[in-house]
Amino acid sequence: MAKTLMCYGCREKFLKEELVAYAGTNAKIAHNYCKNCLAEKQARERFSIQVCKIFGLKSPGPRIWTERKRLIDTFGYTDDIIIDCLEYIYKVEKKKKLVESLCLVNPVTVEHMRTYKKRIENFII
Repeated sequence: MAKTLMCYGCREKFLKEELVAYAGTNAKIAHNYCKNCLAEKQARERFSIQVCKIFGLKSPGPRIWTERKRLIDTFGYTDDIIIDCLEYIYKVEKKKKLVESLCLVNPVTVEHMRTYKKRIENFII
């Protein structure tokens, strides 16, 4: 009889061979994740690390997580697009960081970021 374990993320049962034991960057205990939940967990960690670097935080607050979810659900942005846009806003446009928020990430600034990146790529090549 095959042994099944529960995914820590979605709580579904999987064969033991289908799960991956993973401990986050600051975690001491590894948990079992299915492929989808593991990818989401790692994406959230990368997003958290980058946002903390940009805003100088220890951990993103609930406002940032809520805005991230809204940007993903409303516009279909990925974490990479959000991070690239934040870096464009604060490093290229040199806007001041008045609030730790993703409110400046919108279709207009994302389009400006994409055209800037295309110009840089064409300039390098």
